[in-house]
Amino acid sequence: MKKHLTLLFALFAAHWAIANEDPSLNIAVFDPTSSGTSIDDGTRIAIREIISSTIVNTGKHTIVERSLLEKVMQEQQFTNSGIVAESDATEIGKMAGANKIILSVVTLTGGRNMLSIKMIDVRTANVDRQQVKVVTSGELLDVVEPMTLKVIAPKQQAVESSSVVSSAPAEQAQESQSHARNRSLLNAERNIDLNSNPDELYLRAQSLYSQGAHTSMFSASKSRQYRSKQEEAVEAYKAAADKGHMKAQFKLYELYKTGDIVEKDPYESFNWLRKAAESGHVQAQVILAEMYAEGKDLADKDPSQAIFWFEQAAQNGHNPSQVLMGDAYWSGSFGLEENLIKAVMWYELAAAKNAKLALKKGAMFEEGKEIEEDFEIAKRFYKLAARQGEKDGENGLERIAKEEEKRARKRR
Repeated sequence: MKKHLTLLFALFAAHWAIANEDPSLNIAVFDPTSSGTSIDDGTRIAIREIISSTIVNTGKHTIVERSLLEKVMQEQQFTNSGIVAESDATEIGKMAGANKIILSVVTLTGGRNMLSIKMIDVRTANVDRQQVKVVTSGELLDVVEPMTLKVIAPKQQAVESSSVVSSAPAEQAQESQSHARNRSLLNAERNIDLNSNPDELYLRAQSLYSQGAHTSMFSASKSRQYRSKQEEAVEAYKAAADKGHMKAQFKLYELYKTGDIVEKDPYESFNWLRKAAESGHVQAQVILAEMYAEGKDLADKDPSQAIFWFEQAAQNGHNPSQVLMGDAYWSGSFGLEENLIKAVMWYELAAAKNAKLALKKGAMFEEGKEIEEDFEIAKRFYKLAARQGEKDGENGLERIAKEEEKRARKRR
């Protein structure tokens, strides 16, 4: 009889658990806010992405697409950062089709960080569940996943034990299910949708890389966990880079150059640098130009390649490269023929954001020492300096005006 009662109790407990389990949810995850402290964008993105990936990896719940959430916020005249007030988040979540939203707050308290994660029902605006932990800065990202699992888990009711009916089978069944679920979560791969657009992949990579950036601060087991996240970051960087994302391409150049996470490989490093330069990454263009100019690393000395990449960077607004292009046409270096018109053109482009250069070139054409005097060109440079608030630019224009008037009187 006791055995039958035990079996009936176990079946009742199982049915009760199923009946009380949360249905599949569509959850909107907002960027964390901060109080009494500030968190950098990398940490902010990392917290949001850990929460999102934890929810997705349960295999039960879904999250509102980031692009849809941003679209709703833009339509409602909010910023696209995802950082909104709690009073607004519920309404935004409802508009985006979510039935729950998750908000997180990082608060500085006593030199430590208090992290709060809560899930809110969009229909009632009531808080369903909330988790709060006080941790050091180094532990902040480490607690996000377990806290999220507790926030999205179904409410648990304690089953009282009885001297007549043993609850051991039910407890064992629950414990076995818990272990299986934990193993499933531990073995699940991070959610990296390789079909995502390049920007999303790059942000995902940045988030994973940020999570793994504190490896040396943790124990060996946690270090392995964080290194795994960085390895996943490389996968996401490559996926974005293969789709032409220049920042991802440049990041891979840096990783293969330093041997950070991946094995150091000068050939892979150079390959990604060139791809980043071809995609329009200014820093990559400058580095590649310098390599060809000096003949270092895997680049043979090649003035024509050097000036090509300096010109690409100059066209993209890189001020030192614009000056260099002016110098190259001025002196006929890098295999270019001397060309005063092109030199002045590049100098003017550079001087528009370089007041010191504008004053220097203005004085050069005003005085006629290094080059034949040309007041018209001098005035163009002085005007550029004056627009940037340089009093000497205005003084130069006044001097030239007086000198021109003086010469005009002599000609009469």
